[in-house]
Amino acid sequence: MKCRLQFVSNSSSTNFIFCFKGKTIKDMFSLIEKYSDYFNFGYINYNKEEFVCTSNKIIKAIDSVYIPKKKKDDHDYKHTSIMKIDDLIIQIKDHMKYYQKRIKESREKNENFYDTCQYYISSIKECRNKLAIIDYAKKYGIKYYIRVGFGDNHGEISGRGIGEAMHYVARNMKILEEDFVLFTEDNT
Repeated sequence: MKCRLQFVSNSSSTNFIFCFKGKTIKDMFSLIEKYSDYFNFGYINYNKEEFVCTSNKIIKAIDSVYIPKKKKDDHDYKHTSIMKIDDLIIQIKDHMKYYQKRIKESREKNENFYDTCQYYISSIKECRNKLAIIDYAKKYGIKYYIRVGFGDNHGEISGRGIGEAMHYVARNMKILEEDFVLFTEDNT
């Protein structure tokens, strides 16, 4: 169970941000195959059911939820469409501004700074880490990314098998190659 914004949930997921050279989903799939060693692992869940995760299963799962971007204002593509990495940088910087604003508001209201702001302070650090990873990707000419959520019962790819395995085993995965970069975001 997790407590989220005043309610309790047993749902969680991890976003995997795949940054890659190329422009198409096939370009990304080729890179997942190229770096398949990162994606081949086993997982045994709480029911003692064993799942084997492979690069081919991950590709098939992503392909099943991939939505080609249609219109600039089409909100259905936010998580599972190829986007420009510069848009991701803007999102992260906007999140940082929001967290900084919340810290300032908390100080002005004389709230208990440590209890109220610890979350925002750690979130700002996480944003800085993401920006450093993206800078690495941009240094090698990577211009596109796709964000896909994997989870137990939440995320674009969820449930027993690949969703659970990626969420529980690979949730801290980081890949830093010259043509392929991957990092994660926790959604608990």
